[in-house]
Formats: sequence, C-alpha cells, structure tokens
Amino acid sequence: GLNRQLLELLEHQQPLVEGLKDPVREGYHWAWHGCALWHRHRFEASYESLLKAQELGKKAQHPYLLGYACTWISWPCTELGRFDEAIAHGTQAEALYNDQEVQDPYIFFNALAAQGYAYWHKGDIERTAAMGERLIKFAKRHSNVRSLVSGHACLGWKDLIIGDIESATEHFKEAVQISADPWYSQFPKLALCYGSISSGKIDEALPYLDQLIKFSDDNGAEFVGEPARFFKGLTEILNGQVARGINTMETLLRRWQDEGSRLRCLTCGYVMARVYALLMENALQTADRPDSPHVSKLARKAIHWFDACLSEANAIGALGIKGQILLGLGQCYAALGDNPQAMKALNESKVLLQRIGATGHLQNARVLLETL
Repeated sequence: GLNRQLLELLEHQQPLVEGLKDPVREGYHWAWHGCALWHRHRFEASYESLLKAQELGKKAQHPYLLGYACTWISWPCTELGRFDEAIAHGTQAEALYNDQEVQDPYIFFNALAAQGYAYWHKGDIERTAAMGERLIKFAKRHSNVRSLVSGHACLGWKDLIIGDIESATEHFKEAVQISADPWYSQFPKLALCYGSISSGKIDEALPYLDQLIKFSDDNGAEFVGEPARFFKGLTEILNGQVARGINTMETLLRRWQDEGSRLRCLTCGYVMARVYALLMENALQTADRPDSPHVSKLARKAIHWFDACLSEANAIGALGIKGQILLGLGQCYAALGDNPQAMKALNESKVLLQRIGATGHLQNARVLLETL
C-alpha cells in the first residue's frame, strides 16, 4: 500500500523507460504507473496509463503484461462510470488465466473482484453474488487469503444492493478479520463505513474512518482516504459544526467532479442529498414551517442533490443506487407534505427496486407509500 513511494519511483524512472524501445518493459512501467495512480484516486490518468500498457501488451503479444493491464484497468473504469468496459476488461484478464496463458492467480482473482465491484454499482445482485462465491471457492482451493477477502467484500456489496445492511456488515467484518494484508483490509473497512452510515449507525464507522484516513495519509492510499474524509464530514455535522461539515463534503464533491470521478460524485452526492434532507426534517421537527426560509433552503439543496444524482445514475446505468435515490427523494417530498411528488418518486422507486430484487429497500418504499 505504499503508493506514494511507488509512484515517485516510477515517475523518477520514466525518462529511462521512454528510451528503452522495449514494449514489454515499457508496458510493465505503464501498468504499475496506472495501478499506483488508481490507488492515489487519479482515475483518468490511471486509465490512460493502463490503456498504454494494454496496447503494448498486445503489440508484444505478452499475456502477463496484458493480464495485469486488463485486471487493473477495470477498477478506474468503474470509477469513471464505464461499468460495461470494466467488466469486459475483467473478463479478458479472467480468460487469460482460464486459457492457461498466465498462471498468476492475482490476475485472475483481482479480475473477478473488479467485475464484482462494477456489478455492484450496476445494481446486479445475481452477478455480484456470483463473483463473491467464485472468489471464495478459488480462495479455499488455492489457500489465497486475498481472494477470500475479496469474496466476502463482493457478498457484502450484494447485500448493500438488496438493502440488507446487517448481512452486509457481517461479510465486511469477516473480510477485515481474515485479511493478513494491510492494504486489502482497507477495502472492506471502507465498505463497512458505507454500510453503517447508510443505515444511520455513524458511530460504528468512526474508528474505521480514522484508521482509513491515517493509512491514506501515511502511504498515499487516497482511494480509501478520500471517501473516508468525506464521511468524516458527517461527524462534524453531528457534533454541531454543520457549516464546517458541509463545506468538507461539498469541497470534495466539487474536486471529484473536476477530476471526472463520476462514481464518487454519484454515491457520495447521494449521501449529501440525504444529509440536507435530514437537516430539513430536523428543522421541521423544531416547529419551522415547510415554507419558512430555513426549511425552503435546505429542501432546495436536498432536491438539487437528489436530482443531480438521479441524472448521473441514469447516464452511467447505476440502477441500484438509482432506486435508493428515488426512495430518498420520495421521503424528502413526503416530509414537505408534497404527496403527489412523493408518490411519483416512490412508485418509480418501487418498480425499479422490485426489478433488480432489492427487497430491503423495496420494503421501505412500500411502507412509506402506504402511509401516503
């Protein structure tokens, strides 16, 4: 996980690589460069480096180079909102292992995990679960702890789509417990925080958030450090530092938007929408009227973020979170007493959640519709 040092080393040696005229050595440089950039939350640059590695792997007809380029490029593809492309690259890396062109198990299990990550954000419960089960089976057959960690992460991601936060938390905790690798333990910790915060149990996420931020600061692992810092803004809001917490969160969202980190903007933008909606509901409970300037401002902010996230979910095909966004939007309108808009959003949510099999979230939509 020492990505800062790795990237510094690679960039120091880059002038030497460009004069080698050796496609394999040059390709491995760009592959590792792309891997380091991905972990440092520089997804566009990572994607470009890994594309170079992929082309050089094809040119040299070097299956190992091609395998590493394909297994790694899947991850920044998902962050950039290119889910189908991520899955295609992962499938290619997986095929190289299955066809025995490469015998490195990392290329194989990392490709499965990358596909599971993309399927999670597509809202595909069946395929996310399938990747998890395959990873666990592979882990047991080959005594591979990293594959086992990745398998439990995929099964947890599947539960997040469904809305079964309790089961998701168990899988993520299992992944953290069995991980013997400092870097691999960070992935399920971040997912554990996401699940805890989604279910309103922010206190359970706090110890992990501090550890994730420290690991990132020490090693250059912004892939987990940046979202952990975003979630940390929630704790500032809970401690009464509302303006400071919102500024922390919105500053990161603006930066990610400028960097093209579409998935981060979507998932964390949805959290931002829910924060404003909860602040609005709290204001209403303290006797503020729905048409008061304070409530109106919070409502506009909440609806702005819900609508922006809904548009982005449609654009990149993120069906799982789209259903949750519509549910949140319906809850927001219901709190404001706008029943027609609330029912419209909730009915759309119900249809979509039912289609993808997100039974936990679907139940919440049904209960709220019945009250209206």
